[in-house]
Amino acid sequence: MKLKKRQSSVLNKAWLAIFSAGALWGTIGLYVGALRALGFSSLEIVTLRAWSTVFWLFFFIVLIQRRRPVVPRWSWPYFLGTGLLSMALFNWAYFQAMHLITLSVAAALLYTGPAFVVLLARLFFKEPLSRIKWIAIGLTSMGAALASGINGTVLKDAIFTSSTEGGQVMFGLFIGLLSGFAYGLYSIFAKPLTRRLDTVVIVFYTFVVTAVILTPFTHIWEKLGYLFNGFDLRALLLVLGLGLFPTALAYILYTYGLNRESAGRAALLTSIEPVVAVLIGALVFHDHLSIGQWAGIVAIIGAVLLLGQEA
Repeated sequence: MKLKKRQSSVLNKAWLAIFSAGALWGTIGLYVGALRALGFSSLEIVTLRAWSTVFWLFFFIVLIQRRRPVVPRWSWPYFLGTGLLSMALFNWAYFQAMHLITLSVAAALLYTGPAFVVLLARLFFKEPLSRIKWIAIGLTSMGAALASGINGTVLKDAIFTSSTEGGQVMFGLFIGLLSGFAYGLYSIFAKPLTRRLDTVVIVFYTFVVTAVILTPFTHIWEKLGYLFNGFDLRALLLVLGLGLFPTALAYILYTYGLNRESAGRAALLTSIEPVVAVLIGALVFHDHLSIGQWAGIVAIIGAVLLLGQEA
């Protein structure tokens, strides 16, 4: 009886951590929108986000935990997976998809990530594929698409284009799916690391790899001069906030939950992210929510409740 209570307590903490991570990820638009208005490109924002995360976590590990962030040699292939194949690749693919197809379709394809995680977790970790998980995959994928603003008109405009644009659109759909696949790879590469390494260290090295890889493809050093030489306090606070809340803290919480929950279920639970993003758009930016978006929110919440029945 005590063991069951202990296991239930661990699961409750894991779910709370994963939900919190998803909610924090849903706030990214607040920072990204403000930084774009200041003249930063999408890739520059991602790179600044990575370096800001590295700054916060290095500060935490060295000055607060008072230890050296050293990791064993065997872990580096996994960090190349989390930092290169997941973070760097999914961001590149997502931004490419946004230029090739509509923003809402690109966002919906990105949110196929949890479905890929469930399938890959079955392949690599032998996690069971229950009927509830299949239903949850359907509900979260449909819910994310609807919450992102997908409807019949959007799909028609995205797919049934002129012959000269058809190839571009098909490539955009492929790149969009690639962004979802790469997005999901973090869970697959991070899961083995959680068994032997500290959560904060895992997130730290993930973003070290991401920052180092993305920096050469941006003009970030010129923009750093804009941040510090002119000392634009608002821009600096936005970059620091982006690195701290929806990145460092969010990924620490998610990785903590990933250590205590199956990779597939953890990924599906993060589908709360588009719900938070849409609600922030409505509450902060006064965006009008369509019936389809409300239906998407209900579908995602329904999937979460279903997963709760299985736990």
